[in-house]
Amino acid sequence: MWRAFFLVVVTMAMSISAIASPKAPSRSVRGSSVVSDRDPAVRISLPSDATFVGSDSWVLYGITNCRQFVFVQADKQKNIERLYWVQFEAYIASMPKLHYDYDSPRHATLGGMDFYLDTWLSNYAGGTPQPPDLGQLKAALAKFGYPAPAGINSGSDSEHVFSIITAKGYTLPRKRVDVRFVHLPGSDRRKELMVIYSEKFEGSVPSHAQIQGAVERAERSIVISQLSGLH
Repeated sequence: MWRAFFLVVVTMAMSISAIASPKAPSRSVRGSSVVSDRDPAVRISLPSDATFVGSDSWVLYGITNCRQFVFVQADKQKNIERLYWVQFEAYIASMPKLHYDYDSPRHATLGGMDFYLDTWLSNYAGGTPQPPDLGQLKAALAKFGYPAPAGINSGSDSEHVFSIITAKGYTLPRKRVDVRFVHLPGSDRRKELMVIYSEKFEGSVPSHAQIQGAVERAERSIVISQLSGLH
């Protein structure tokens, strides 16, 4: 009787735990594509000659669950010509006041989905990303009544990409034109899909035509297909 009661209690506890802790989205690499079963359910297809370098999963700054995938096109000496960076994020449940607040006036449509579009020139000495300004992040969290989380020093997403690349012996160009696409699935604006296309740039400052050329190459290189029936 006691054993049977114990098993019932354990089973109930496991069922409650399963309800309280929903299964995390499944994301995987298939060739030169990244497939996500939800948030959103998509296949992100990159050029067939793009090499998958690695992935990472951690709680970015201690506030958002982050899954990252990195692909490159490089020469024989592993000097990167083009970088493809796919990232999924979702704010942690214990910080319900946090929402993504992208406001770029530029938009793009990929796979029938709306994306915020931004471009910029990255100019890193030796290709190394600049460390994040944690003071600004702490101040922003304080406005919502949140203390700095224990994982705030977990490193920026750029630093994680750099670690993945250098661990495989690749070298980033010092100057790059970056094209960022961001989609926010759901109306609560607490999840995001980000895809960054980055290409080597030689010169001082890219012209409008050069920036637009990079955007067009990015849109041709990144093919997004919405998937249904995935659970």
